[in-house]
Amino acid sequence: MIVYDANVTQSNAVDSVMIYHRLLFHISLYLLLNIFFWRLICSLGLHAMFGVTYFITRSSGNINVQEFLVVGL
Repeated sequence: MIVYDANVTQSNAVDSVMIYHRLLFHISLYLLLNIFFWRLICSLGLHAMFGVTYFITRSSGNINVQEFLVVGL
């Protein structure tokens, strides 16, 4: 009976460790994806703002659309 109790507590401890590692893995994966997507969104936003400011501050009347797209992207 004592051996059975020890086995039960050992299996519970192993299960809790596995759950803890799985939780850590999911949290780290979520943070990595979150940071990646935020960097992607921020970089796209910065490129768009740069392109818009380049378009606004362009002095000449006839703007080259291809040049604006290259600078904006």
